[in-house]
Amino acid sequence: MDSLKRTALELLLGILLFGLLFEILGLLLVEDKFAHSIGIGCGMLIAAGMTIHMAHNINDALDWDASIAAKTLKRGSMLRYGAVVLITMLLAYLKIGNVISCFFGIMTLKTAAYTQPIVHKVINKIF
Repeated sequence: MDSLKRTALELLLGILLFGLLFEILGLLLVEDKFAHSIGIGCGMLIAAGMTIHMAHNINDALDWDASIAAKTLKRGSMLRYGAVVLITMLLAYLKIGNVISCFFGIMTLKTAAYTQPIVHKVINKIF
């Protein structure tokens, strides 16, 4: 397994772990538990989709020259940003989930990225 795929899997594991942590903390603190769960779930799905898209985008960019790769990476970044904004606005418009919880679900990607080296060490010790 190449390092990019392994890193993506470790990020997905971090998203899952932090998503569960945010879910449990939110269930203890919020009144509308169903909307919170929908929001966290949507945010985690967005974060997972961003991770997978980023991994594919970086993998593709490695095959091109620098100028094309830079343009492609910028385009992919803008596509991910637009998707996050669109899905979050749709969630708010349809009122099917808590938007703040969705934000915390999306932020699981950031927390997973910061803790990825720790997750990597733990997985190496286990396997």
